Amino acid sequence: MVDTIGNTKTRAQREVERYFAGPGQANSYKVGHTVWVKVRDAAKAKLGAKFDLKTYHDAVPALRRDAADGAGAARGGVGGDAGLSG
Repeated sequence: MVDTIGNTKTRAQREVERYFAGPGQANSYKVGHTVWVKVRDAAKAKLGAKFDLKTYHDAVPALRRDAADGAGAARGGVGGDAGLSG
């Protein structure tokens, strides 16, 4: 990391220790990131020209609540009552 990326030795050491202490964190982050990108892309596909990034970001907290309680799937998936249904 020092030679390839240009990180300081201290920064590189911190990164190594981070991945040893929580080896699943990076994978967990990437899985979550991938899911949210898919949700955003689905909303874009569904709404087409009506898709608005600010509105989407305002609706994300409702999407998170739906995902946590399973209500999003019960209402038919992406959008639900989160303002993305067009």
